[in-house]
Amino acid sequence: LKARVALRRVGLDFLSPGTLTGELGVGTQQMIEIAGALDRNCELLILDEPTAALSLNETEVLFKWLKRLKEQGVCIVYVSHRLDEILELTDRIVILRDGKLVQSGMTKDHSTDEMVHWMTGEDLQSAGPSVGCDAECTKPLMRVRGFTRQPKFHDVDFDLSSGEVVGIAGLVGSGRTELLRSLYGADQADCGTVWCRDRQSTQPFRTPRAAAQQGLAMVTENRKTEGLLMNHPIRPNVSLGQMGKLSWIGGLIRRRKEAKVVETSIRKMAVRHESIEQDVQTLSGGNQQKVVIARWLGGDRRIYLVDEPTRGVDVGSRKKIYEVFSELANAGKGVLMVSSDLDELLEVCDRILVMSAGTIAGEFHRSSWCREAIMEACFSGYRKSSNQAELSTKPG
Repeated sequence: LKARVALRRVGLDFLSPGTLTGELGVGTQQMIEIAGALDRNCELLILDEPTAALSLNETEVLFKWLKRLKEQGVCIVYVSHRLDEILELTDRIVILRDGKLVQSGMTKDHSTDEMVHWMTGEDLQSAGPSVGCDAECTKPLMRVRGFTRQPKFHDVDFDLSSGEVVGIAGLVGSGRTELLRSLYGADQADCGTVWCRDRQSTQPFRTPRAAAQQGLAMVTENRKTEGLLMNHPIRPNVSLGQMGKLSWIGGLIRRRKEAKVVETSIRKMAVRHESIEQDVQTLSGGNQQKVVIARWLGGDRRIYLVDEPTRGVDVGSRKKIYEVFSELANAGKGVLMVSSDLDELLEVCDRILVMSAGTIAGEFHRSSWCREAIMEACFSGYRKSSNQAELSTKPG
C-alpha cells in the first residue's frame, strides 16, 4: 500500500509495485527513484540531474513536490545543467568548473548568461549550438512504413533525408526509445518496411550488425549500461565502431592505425582526457557521452540514431555535440534524434515528429512549428485512448 501511494504521488499509479524495474525505461526508473526519495521523512534531499530522463509533464510533477518539501523545511541540494530549472527552484547557486568552485551567490542576482560564462569560460553566443544545416534536405536516406512492435509502437511512418536533423518528441513511455532500438535491430519489429539507400531489402533489420553494415549508427539512451565498456580504456570504446578498417585479415588489430583513428575522433569531439588508455569510467558524464558519439565519426555512416544525446551533459559538452550534429547534416548525413528536452529539439532540428501512445501523432516543420501544438500532440494519443475506453464502457 505504501508503495502504491508513493507511485501515485509521481503519476505512476498505473504501475504495479511488483513490476521489475529492469523491465522499465530509464525515464520511468528515474521517477521510481524520485518517488522513493520523496516518500522518506528526510531533512536533507540531494538530487543529481533528476529531470535528465523526464518529460515536461513529469518534471512539473517533481517540481510540485520539491516546492512542497521546501515549504516544510526540507533542505534541498539540486544538481542540474538546466539553467531554467535552477532559476525556478533555487535560492542560492554554487557553480563548479573542472572540479573547482568558480562562483556562488543568490540565484536572483545572476542571469543565465553569467551562469553559462562561469560554467564554460565562454559567453552565451559562443556557447550556443549551431542550428539547422546548410545542405538541402532532398535525397531520401530512409523510408519507414507501417513499422510496428506491439505493444510499444504501431503503424509508424516517416522519412529521413540527406542533410536533415529530425527530432522525435513525446512523453516517457510513448515508444520513442523502442522505435530507435527496433530500427537498429536491437529489438525485433513485428512488421513494417525499412528502406535505406543502396539496400535491396525493405525488411526491418534483425541485428545491430546488419544495421551497421548498411551505414546506421546508434547512440543509446543509457551510456553506462548500453553505450560504453565502463571498465575499459577510451581506445577500444571508440575503435569498436570502426573495426572493419582497423583489422588485418584474420582479425588482428592494426594498433598504430587504431591509435591514430581514435585520437582523431576524440579530438573532433573535444574529449578531455589524459591518454587514450585512460579508463572511460574516470571521465565526466559529458566526456563519456562524447566518447560514445566519437565511436561513429570515423566510419562510413549515413544515418545516426541518437537517443537523449545530451542527458546529464554540461553546457560546453552540449555545444560540441550540437556542432557535430550540424556538421554531419551539412555533410549529407541524416540524424534522427530522440530528446525529452523540447527546447533542445526546437533549437537543433529541421523537423519534429511527435510520438504519443506508440504512434506518430504529429509532424512539425521549423518554419511553422508551435510549442503549444507540439505539447498538445504529445498528449493526444493518450486522450484518444481514454475517450475510446470511456465509450466502450457506456451501455448501448
